Amino acid sequence: MKPSAWRAALRIARRDAARAKGRSALVLAMIALPVLGVAGVDVIARSAQLEPAEKADRAMGTAQAAVTLSVRGGSLKQVPAGDEYTGQSPDQDHPATEAQKRSAATDPAQLVTQLLPGAVLVPTGNFKSATVSTKEGRMSAAIEEADLTDPVWHGKLNVVEGSAPTQPDQLAATRGFLDYSGLRVGDRTALRALDSKPYTITGVVEDPGSLGEVRLYGRPGTVVDALAAADPEAAGSGPQNTESWLVKLPAGQQVDWPKVREFNEYGFLVTSRDVLLHPPARADVPYYQEQQYSSGEVNKSVLAVAAMVPCMALLEIVLLAGPAFAVGARRSRRQLGLLAAGGGDRSHVRAVVLAGGAVLGTGGAVLGLLGGVGLVGLLRDQVEEYAGRRFGHFDLQPLDLLAVALVGLVTGLLAAVVPAVQAARQDVVEALTGRGGSKPANRVVAVLGVVMVAGGTALAMLCAATNTAAVPGLLGGSVIAEIGMLLCTPLLIGLFGRLGRLLPLSPRLALRDSVRNRGRTAPRWPP
Repeated sequence: MKPSAWRAALRIARRDAARAKGRSALVLAMIALPVLGVAGVDVIARSAQLEPAEKADRAMGTAQAAVTLSVRGGSLKQVPAGDEYTGQSPDQDHPATEAQKRSAATDPAQLVTQLLPGAVLVPTGNFKSATVSTKEGRMSAAIEEADLTDPVWHGKLNVVEGSAPTQPDQLAATRGFLDYSGLRVGDRTALRALDSKPYTITGVVEDPGSLGEVRLYGRPGTVVDALAAADPEAAGSGPQNTESWLVKLPAGQQVDWPKVREFNEYGFLVTSRDVLLHPPARADVPYYQEQQYSSGEVNKSVLAVAAMVPCMALLEIVLLAGPAFAVGARRSRRQLGLLAAGGGDRSHVRAVVLAGGAVLGTGGAVLGLLGGVGLVGLLRDQVEEYAGRRFGHFDLQPLDLLAVALVGLVTGLLAAVVPAVQAARQDVVEALTGRGGSKPANRVVAVLGVVMVAGGTALAMLCAATNTAAVPGLLGGSVIAEIGMLLCTPLLIGLFGRLGRLLPLSPRLALRDSVRNRGRTAPRWPP
């Protein structure tokens, strides 16, 4: 067909969609809702993936590194991100190295400054569990010390309301603590064993990577030591992780991968901003070299189910939207008959019905994309709170969204294929006069459907049992079986229609109408 013929077909389809507003709205909704869901999930998943700089900010604020003594007197091997490691302590088979001896004999903080001359260490992770007073009584909460006025904490701990504590009798609280305790900024709370020394809550602190924390923050040296001294029996609850630091370095100085490996020899686990931004080659990471198995194996069954669910959902949408196009084509029989009588061939008739699928598919895809992106943007705070962590940034991937939109367009076209073929085969005279009754179901097609149901079911079960080609086997077998069921349905509807004489008037008329319009009824049967 010439481009001009397609332009005419699209124009006719657009006008037909505008006339049949109810049917068009139904098809648009069936296409737009899945597109909306997939687009929203894609935006959420992409936004939740942190860039290296964002990972560094959440791990160490504005510092150049975060250092933790994990194996004192030993050594370790770590991944570049610093979230996995294996440690090794000296034994009879592995005598202590000079670095391990130095690690055991030297104060950890002093050792860090020796390895990084000019470094300024900011202690982190110094917390204690305590019982604090609330609006209704008392509750347990973790109390950590941090100078939140120091810019080094920005990105790791952010003051989002009020101000950071500046006095010894002031605390900052997370939103989770305020919600559980019923307190607000400006209220006072007392710690057990320090009831005579209440603290004022001056601000709300947020850890972007853990929004559900129930925690209080005081200035260094004002809470943890006082609690430990006032309640010696609870010394086991804190302080904890006192051998962790944020490392501030002079301008231009960084902790590169060789320096990280040097720290590993002394038992230190290091997360470095420079390493996160410029990760080393996998061959240069000893941790990966000693692994005897691959941690990247994917469960084929899980992957098969993950692939099957959206594909089957797409097939269901096609089956549900198909009858709407079939009804539209039937109501436009005279219009399509006039087109054929005026010199148009079957390809032109097919093009008009397919153009309807393209118009509604495109409209549904656009509405779904705008709705998905808009809803995520509108409900961003609620989504982040439900997930328990903030997005790195609002990330829109054009190629992802384009692929989602194409799925909507293809869905509309597939739903219109069968009605287009049926419309092109209709007799011109019958179309112009409005005659033409229902045709009996084709038994050959029904037999083919039975074979497809049996074959598809066997294929899916065989692939699932043997875990061989799980993704194409389960997906292909399920699709073949459902299409086979669809081919069997017209004959089943005809057989079921014989029961109509036993029913009251209203259901008998409805059943006979369903039998008379098998092309509209059959696709709605399987779902």
